[in-house]
Amino acid sequence: MKKSIIFLFIFVCIFLLFYGCSLETNDIIQLQKPNATPLFSESDVITREGRIYIPSLNLGKYIPPHTGGDRDFHGNGPRVTVRANLYLKRVNNIDQLWLSVYMQARETKSDWTEARGTRQYWLLQTSSFCLVGSDNYSSFSYTDTDHSDDSFFFGNGELVRKLIITGDTKGNEAGSRTGVTVITNGITLRTF
Repeated sequence: MKKSIIFLFIFVCIFLLFYGCSLETNDIIQLQKPNATPLFSESDVITREGRIYIPSLNLGKYIPPHTGGDRDFHGNGPRVTVRANLYLKRVNNIDQLWLSVYMQARETKSDWTEARGTRQYWLLQTSSFCLVGSDNYSSFSYTDTDHSDDSFFFGNGELVRKLIITGDTKGNEAGSRTGVTVITNGITLRTF
């Protein structure tokens, strides 16, 4: 029994090391306030047969900070990349489920206007030992070609169900209007 728990713990640590967080060097990371509470409590989610089900989430619009060039894309893209991933943190024998959203929007010509950053959302805290049992990662890139919001839909085989992306607009937008709204599919955790 102890050997299997140790093996499982090592497996989870290695998994989180490789897949747990999608940060790049020089990313600006925005966390909820240190004294924040998770978006869901155990009483808000469905628990059945060793599984915790979290319904689809609309995380609202995340606007990454301006990180380069002036603040206007001037119709040159931007090239947009969005990544979302779930990961577990174990703190004082309590599992915390987090969702990380990364966005980069970079102008396709000089002066390389850019908005880039990562926001972490604390979704749930549970005393059960958990593994993510649903899709835990989504990634998407495209080049914006207009001044309107773009919507992209994904199937049930992804963490993300829908992205609404604001790239270029009229006037200055990097750090003030360029951003992404992430809507997830339902999330499943397996408990032990």
